[in-house]
Amino acid sequence: MRILYHIPYPAGIGDDRTIYDGYTYAFRGLGHDVVSLTERDNLGEKLRNVTPDFFITSLNIIDPARNAETLKTYRVRGGAVFIKAGVIEEGDHELIRLIRDDYLADVYTTELEWPQFQALTGRALRMLPLAASRQYHFPVPPVKKYECDILYVGANLPKKRELYRRRLFPLKNKYHVKIFGMGWDAFDTHILRPLGKAERKLFGTGLVSDWRIGRQVPYEEENQAYASAKISLNFHEEMGDRKTFLLNGRTFKIPACSGFEISDYVPLARKYFSEDELVMAKDDRDFFEKVEYYLTHEKERKEIQKRGTERALREHTYHNRARTILKWYSDLKRS
Repeated sequence: MRILYHIPYPAGIGDDRTIYDGYTYAFRGLGHDVVSLTERDNLGEKLRNVTPDFFITSLNIIDPARNAETLKTYRVRGGAVFIKAGVIEEGDHELIRLIRDDYLADVYTTELEWPQFQALTGRALRMLPLAASRQYHFPVPPVKKYECDILYVGANLPKKRELYRRRLFPLKNKYHVKIFGMGWDAFDTHILRPLGKAERKLFGTGLVSDWRIGRQVPYEEENQAYASAKISLNFHEEMGDRKTFLLNGRTFKIPACSGFEISDYVPLARKYFSEDELVMAKDDRDFFEKVEYYLTHEKERKEIQKRGTERALREHTYHNRARTILKWYSDLKRS
């Protein structure tokens, strides 16, 4: 089959790129063709020229009002559309109308629990969490370059800075901590970031973005980093209600790479890992207690890591997610 995948900037540095790479590697590994729809493409022309069996996109990048008729026409002619959705504001009446009137997608997917979607739109929201990629995320031996007590790989996002202040930075006073990611130094924030954005807009290339990644943890070394740290931390992004969390890719990548993960408390994660496969801390005190406990109890730490790694590699790769989408597509064609 031929799949059209919406990725505005394939050479960017955000999660969009890693998710796209994960799905592309998985679909192609399963014998299917993947074509990208980028910022420089016209949706209607791309659909006509590529004639994909199905199209994968997201509400936050597709511009629903502008592309509703194009998507509807494509679906009427036999194509299928899978759209990732998040929290929708009750006041977004036009978007809600387009979803209710069946203009946009055959299947809506999500990475968070949000039952209000169906109440607002009349459409079901199917869980499709992120995952680890078999291309990059698999167990490897530790390497000296990344050895440490505590590792955090992630961007210095404004929404997480309070959590970093309370939980991440105090660890540096007691343990050997390594932090990698975008936005942690002035050169990256004020020089490389704007250069990278301008390069993608003007030329559609990503040499600066690749350099930014290379200064941190290159994709092909993520498994080395997670395998080399005693504990790898995972902090999730809160939504506006401060109770709903996006389940991020680190949840699955860390254990897939034979890393031991301590995460903040995201109840949704328990659908994918049990308590003896993934450690979560309910509050600041619990977080510091768990860090200290598992640093000093190596046998228990390694037992949890082993079970988490087995679960991640068995059930939580992009090959697993791609098979889910392919099954949904087959079900649509049979109905």
